[in-house]
Amino acid sequence: MKQLCLFIGISLLSGLHSQTKDVSKAFSYYSAYMKESRLSDIDKAYEIISTAMKDPVNETNAEAHFYNAVIVKQYFESKKLEKIDDFIAQTSQSLIKSYQLDKNFKNKEQLLKLMQILGYDLYSEGIRQHRDNKHELAYQLYKYLFQIQSILAENKLDFTVVSSTGEKTTLSSKDMTNNMVVFCINSGKKEDAKALFEKEIQANPSALSYARLIQLCYQLEDKASANKYVQEGLAKYPKDSDLLVFSINSSLGEKNYQQALKQLDEAIRSAPSVSLFLVKSQTLENQDKYEEAIANYREALKLYPNDFDLNYGLGYVLLNTSFEILNEQNEKTKPKALVYVKEAKDYFNKAKSIDGNKVDFEKIFEQINKVK
Repeated sequence: MKQLCLFIGISLLSGLHSQTKDVSKAFSYYSAYMKESRLSDIDKAYEIISTAMKDPVNETNAEAHFYNAVIVKQYFESKKLEKIDDFIAQTSQSLIKSYQLDKNFKNKEQLLKLMQILGYDLYSEGIRQHRDNKHELAYQLYKYLFQIQSILAENKLDFTVVSSTGEKTTLSSKDMTNNMVVFCINSGKKEDAKALFEKEIQANPSALSYARLIQLCYQLEDKASANKYVQEGLAKYPKDSDLLVFSINSSLGEKNYQQALKQLDEAIRSAPSVSLFLVKSQTLENQDKYEEAIANYREALKLYPNDFDLNYGLGYVLLNTSFEILNEQNEKTKPKALVYVKEAKDYFNKAKSIDGNKVDFEKIFEQINKVK
């Protein structure tokens, strides 16, 4: 990335004209450094421009901010400093301010190129600060990153840059957003994260971005927004398993069992899993549809014969169903109940062989052995 910065710096030499004496002087030292690579020149340029930017005249001048950004960026690159977050922030602020003051000043093309390059500094430095548990600082750096991204988008650009050797690189908008959400959450700015993901699903919709936004809404206890995005996401990606699970949970929460079962069947067809089969059987049991729950467990065990929960769950519903039949004291249905008791014992034994410590199986077998 340094090579890219120097390439752009050289291209500026013929076109920059200062607005105040100090800015002009700072840029002269910058130009000398670009020609002869003397660190003393870039030191002097940085020293002078830092003083110059305290002048109210320069504070409101687009070109002065641009020159400041160019020099500060070159300074921390050339000095190979370890702590660069403040310099990256300064550069970002000056570039953004320069654009805000004059969107069409003569060095606009170079300003946008420098913004593209600086994006990589902001991206990586934000991650570094996050790893050091400086979440607020990571958030602030990424806030500048998103401001710059908006400016580039306004000019039909992104963070794609080409080095002097022709190598093309770009930053993923999805990765930027995902990182920012983490920084927002860790710095206590969940609402900011929500706003970012809402913007992301408008600009770059995907099933994954909807799922993450929905999860965040639940973390914020914003069930209304979560349900809204569940429905919106499913309308676009009707077979996505994650979105189906969110919708199923929503339907179950509203006790809309018919809708939940319909969605469970769709989810199982799309991407079967133990948890989906378990939820379906439990939903059927809640509606006293025990025979359908038993049939669902049997289907699940064809795919997952050694799962503890499926074996235990089938044993449990078989045993409870048998007790209900026996309580009717009907000699015609009693044989079916006894068959269910025997089957239940077999499934409990299978569950015990998988993990005998999860449940007190001795009490279950004691209860089963009392059935006559």
